[in-house]
Amino acid sequence: MAEVYYYKDAETMFLAKLESEIKNTFTGCKKIAVKLHFGEPGNKTAFKPEDIAPIAAVLKKLGIEFFLYDTSVSYDSPRNNTEGYKHVALEKGWGKIGEVVIDGGFVKVKMKNLTHEVGKPLADADGVLVVSHFKGHVCCGFGGAIKNLGMGALSPKSKQAIHDGGRVKS
Repeated sequence: MAEVYYYKDAETMFLAKLESEIKNTFTGCKKIAVKLHFGEPGNKTAFKPEDIAPIAAVLKKLGIEFFLYDTSVSYDSPRNNTEGYKHVALEKGWGKIGEVVIDGGFVKVKMKNLTHEVGKPLADADGVLVVSHFKGHVCCGFGGAIKNLGMGALSPKSKQAIHDGGRVKS
């Protein structure tokens, strides 16, 4: 069994390391996207604004302009369109820590066998800070940041194409 260590000031250590990494990684960036998932209404395990507020505070301390970003979903949900999802995000309090941007157009990215539509604000940003929870998906495997971008940064149309591509054919 793996050993688990507890640090009394782990948050302080994490934020200091995060500040150093952000300072080095985003040097020269005018505006970055913070890609995250704002959570489905009623979901109690998704990130809450207070979980991300310390990260936003680091960005503000470093003078980095940022926006919080996600794309609409492809299934039946209040989050399946720009206005509905933005309403959900603002109701949950995300607007208190930064500008909330949902969708905002898409750019086509041609792959070998697929063409995906990637969120334009994300593609146009000078940098992207990915804040993820752990999740698995049939077409994207297990991961946090990988799925957050590989599925979560796409248009609902592209998300649906990925879901359909993972269905078993008889």
